[in-house]
Order: sequence, then structure tokens, then C-alpha cells
Amino acid sequence: MKVTLELDCLSTETRHAIASETENSEVLDVLSADEKSYVRCTVANNEHVSEETLDKLANDESDQVRWEVAENSNTSLKTLEKLADDLSCNVRRAVACNENADDKLLAKLSMDKDDIVRENVAENPKTGSLTLEEMAEHDAVIDVKLAALGNPNIPTRVIHRMAAGTGKRVRETIAGNISTPKTILMKSARDRDTNVAYNVACNPNVPREALTILAERRNIGILVAVVRNKNTPEEALAKLARNNNRNLRLLIAEHENTSRETLEFLLLKAVKEADQKLAETVRLALAKQ
Repeated sequence: MKVTLELDCLSTETRHAIASETENSEVLDVLSADEKSYVRCTVANNEHVSEETLDKLANDESDQVRWEVAENSNTSLKTLEKLADDLSCNVRRAVACNENADDKLLAKLSMDKDDIVRENVAENPKTGSLTLEEMAEHDAVIDVKLAALGNPNIPTRVIHRMAAGTGKRVRETIAGNISTPKTILMKSARDRDTNVAYNVACNPNVPREALTILAERRNIGILVAVVRNKNTPEEALAKLARNNNRNLRLLIAEHENTSRETLEFLLLKAVKEADQKLAETVRLALAKQ
């Protein structure tokens, strides 16, 4: 009661500031009943607000407040289940993004009439493999299908089936998925499409052999991605060190797989070209070996 009375005496701006900055869940609970919707929105956005207060705010008349509740990482599954039936598509979109949602709830939202709700479900790391399989193979919207195909939880059997297709965006998505089998990544490394090859080069699970293949490309974006990949083998780095691109050489000098021989080669180049930054980077790398 005392807290309520004290807050009632404050200006709207002050109550809003408190709602934004306080870590006191009791104060936030009091402010959740504030007459101003933007104060209640700020309460719903606060990371210290309790599950109970969020559940109460899930019934708020303002869809903006309910949207903030649906986004909050403290919101319980029970509250998210309530919000999954909200008339506002923005609220349902936020529920579909929330990682507190379980596969059962996400499976329900995977059939939502709103395309973005379904796309958010497809991207959620909590979405189960069977739900993703259904979305990847049967959703009518390409962006939803691709989001499901790019989710690491997608079954590999689906990746195998869809990798046989010719769609460029499908190949790009498969190339970037960390769950894509290495045999498919090897094939994708030879893809003529630059974006497909780039996604393979960026994939943290790409095999060393695929990176060696990609090191033969001329596209500087692909080569930079190859050098930035922790799996790139020593031989590929040695070959790329002979490229005249300075940024590429700097990245090679910093790579943990770069051999001493390659570093010494880069140092000679740096001295010859009076490249002080490259020389310093190489010397630092040599000192660590």
C-alpha cells in the first residue's frame, strides 16, 4: 500500500523512468496497473519483472503491452500459450520468437494464417524437427520454407531431399546450415553460384577439403570467408598468402593454422612493401608460435 501511494504522487515521466530502470519486482507489479499504457509497456519490457506480473499484463487492453509481454524472456509457457491466440498478429509473431515456447505451442503457431508468425516459428531454435520438416516441405510461402530449412533442428533427410533440387535460394540456405552433412557441403563448395559458395565458406562445420576447393575461387568475398574459417588448413592458407589482397594477408597472419613458413613469407612481403601493420601482425604471430 505504501509503495502504491508513493508512486501515485509521482509524475508520469518519473513513473516511466522507474519502470525502465528499477530491478524491484514489487515496484514493477504496482506499475503494471499504471493508467498510462506506455508505462505498462515499459514494465512488460523490464527484464526484472516477475512471471506473475507478466501473466497479468498478458490481459492488458493495449496490444503493444501484450506484445512486450510476448517478447520478454521471463514470460512463462503458460502465458505464451494464452498469447498465442491473441487477435494481434504482432503479439503472435513475438510469441513465435520467444524461446520459452515449447514445440507443442510452436507446432500450433506453424499453422498460423500470418506468414511472419510461421517464419518466426521456423527460425525458433526450440522448434522440433517434425514441425520443421512439415514447414520446409509443405508451407506455401518460400521464405517460411527457407527459414525451416535453415534451422539446425531440421532432419538431415529433409536436407538430402531438398539438396537435390535446383533452386538457388534453397542451395544457399542448405550451404549455410550448420547441420548440413559434410558430403553435401563438399558438393556445394563446387557450386557456381557465388552466394552458395560463400555460405559454405562461412559454415563452421565445413570440412577442410571443401575449404581447399573454395580457396581456388577468384571472388574476394569468398576468399575472405575461407580465411576467416577456423577449419581452413595450412596448405590453403599458404596458397592464399600469395594473393595480393592486403586484407587477406592480414587475416592469414592472424589465423591459428598458418604455418611459420607462411608467416615468414608474409613478413618478407611486408618488409618489401613497407607495410608496417602487416609486419607487426606477422611478428606478433611468430612470437606466439
